[in-house]
Amino acid sequence: MKVQGHSGLRVGARMNEARKGLPKERGSQMRGVTSLGLVLIIAAAFVIAQPQSRAEMGWWDDQSPRSAAGDSKQGKATAQAVCAGCHGADGNSSDPRYPKLAGQSETYIYRQLQSFKMGGRKSDIMADIVKALSDADMANVASFYSQERVQPDAIADAGLAALGQDIFFAGVGSGMMSACVMCHGRHGVEQGMPMMGMMGDAPRLNGQHAAYIVDQLNRFSSGERQSDIMGDIASALTEMDRKAVAEFLSGLR
Repeated sequence: MKVQGHSGLRVGARMNEARKGLPKERGSQMRGVTSLGLVLIIAAAFVIAQPQSRAEMGWWDDQSPRSAAGDSKQGKATAQAVCAGCHGADGNSSDPRYPKLAGQSETYIYRQLQSFKMGGRKSDIMADIVKALSDADMANVASFYSQERVQPDAIADAGLAALGQDIFFAGVGSGMMSACVMCHGRHGVEQGMPMMGMMGDAPRLNGQHAAYIVDQLNRFSSGERQSDIMGDIASALTEMDRKAVAEFLSGLR
């Protein structure tokens, strides 16, 4: 689904320009105000929008299978036997090719497993793995990993991370691309902005491998991973923008 029009977002752009002339602490305060204003603007558009593709199943499609409500103890046993080799025993993978699952939204993990099984999300490796998992297995694994604590990576480039922080909270470009914090918020009033219930299970990105985030943004941009929303957003980001946002997020708890 797509959000039509950018006139409202330009208000955020002007706020962003005004913030540049303020002291650092005041700029940070206005960053939160800008993000909240953008949330309200975009939320109205989402109310009248409908998902267009079944490939987006498991993010904000109300027709997705039920939310996960699994047994974390059973999930731990399944995770150790099936998932730990790539994603780590506690969900903190050591190889950036595989995402960290520790602390991830229970609903998001469950729905992505469903999407792999139903073919909405493509991965030869995951497709084979989920064939052997029952609905209960997936719910249990999701419950287990959601209760583990993500271990953030060390920031390798502080300057790049600072640029990523600005993009995360305020968007990028003259048209003010939607700020990441609107759906992937991390604290206070910005935490997991529900977008009137339509974005409640957007993935948590705190502490995720930077290389994995960049890879997924590239896949969204190319269309390899299907999502009208993320496809548009990722396409609006330059290679540097993607690396910057990923660097910033990788160091967050």
